[in-house]
Amino acid sequence: MSLVHSQQAQARGQAGAQQVQTSQDGDLFPTVRVGSFNLRRSQNVFLNRSHRVQVFNSSTLPADALTNAGSFTDIRIQGADPLMSMTFRLTLANDDTKTAIANLVAENVLAFIDHIDVMGNNGSLVLERIDFDHQFLAFAEHDPDSYARIRCALQGGSTGATFGIPASGQITLYIPVFRSVLVQNELMSAGLVGPLVLRVWWRGLQWLNAGQILGALPPRVASFDLLCQTNNWDPSRAAQIGNRMMTGPRQDIRFAIPQFQRTIENLVGGQAFTLRLSGVQGLITSMTVMIRDLTQSTYIVQPLRQLDLLDPAGASLLGGSYVDSLYASLIYGASQQIRFDTSGITFNAFRIPISGANVAHSELRGHVEAFIPMSGSHQLRFIPTVSGNLQVSIIYYSVGMLSIERGVLSTTQS
Repeated sequence: MSLVHSQQAQARGQAGAQQVQTSQDGDLFPTVRVGSFNLRRSQNVFLNRSHRVQVFNSSTLPADALTNAGSFTDIRIQGADPLMSMTFRLTLANDDTKTAIANLVAENVLAFIDHIDVMGNNGSLVLERIDFDHQFLAFAEHDPDSYARIRCALQGGSTGATFGIPASGQITLYIPVFRSVLVQNELMSAGLVGPLVLRVWWRGLQWLNAGQILGALPPRVASFDLLCQTNNWDPSRAAQIGNRMMTGPRQDIRFAIPQFQRTIENLVGGQAFTLRLSGVQGLITSMTVMIRDLTQSTYIVQPLRQLDLLDPAGASLLGGSYVDSLYASLIYGASQQIRFDTSGITFNAFRIPISGANVAHSELRGHVEAFIPMSGSHQLRFIPTVSGNLQVSIIYYSVGMLSIERGVLSTTQS
């Protein structure tokens, strides 16, 4: 190395030393005594656990769930290890002996379910209500490879644009529960007094897209259960965790509560409309607006031209002027790592810029990056591009607290 290069390297080292605090103890890797070993402190953790898949069957199963709006199915989770993921396994049957059911898509499958009530204390306490729009939006937040894999699972293994069920045939579909407090915090039902309950509410024929070509009969629900990936602890460790939940001090877990406000409004394309957010309350960390023409589709989102969020006095919270839809979907969507979807299903969903980059990551971990406190008096002013009696859905997350005390769950909203 030349003298010049040596001097440059020394200068860089001196400049760097001025920017950081340097350890002077001479121990680059601190150790701790464990048995007969002097382990690095960073390695002094041994998690005696493995992952496994547990299956929980439904206690009620309406065969006509896909045609009967308002019916529901209960699945109880009891004696389970900490939950890592939850996925519904749905088997559909085509009872027509001659005609196949055709032209189904993954979005149909997500729209089978209206909402999921996640309940604790044997169903007496609703912890969260996951609307099908929360599922749609969370689906779009996956990277392209994960999105393609989940879409294939939703379509029963089909990688095509559509899928179907042959005459007298069956197909098994997998529907992930993308975001839930049970999974985000690895809740262990074995340490609770009563079982956890997932109540799945079906949407009836609302899952059908207008003009969709099907067979002579709608599909019948042949079976429905829940697959949970769990952390299988060593029995002594599992007993220790369960005992702490049953007898130890109260545990408080901050989490993002999924919520929504949904109304039917008479909108005129190109004209501003003001909507009072009477159902939006709490510390709001993220919010998305979705407009649908239910005469055309049950899930395709119509574009908005511009939007502004107003405080109770009518002052803008987004900089004093309308936010353009292209900025919300492209620039702000990129900062949130939203998959680029040009199908109109989530591309036209208007994400209001409340928090910074990747707010979903913060919400999943119970971190509060930014919020707007609301109490039912804020307003939404927007300019639609289409006219008619349209469904306006406000999909949002607010700050909540889940508490566990002597095996009993309770919740509060900030």
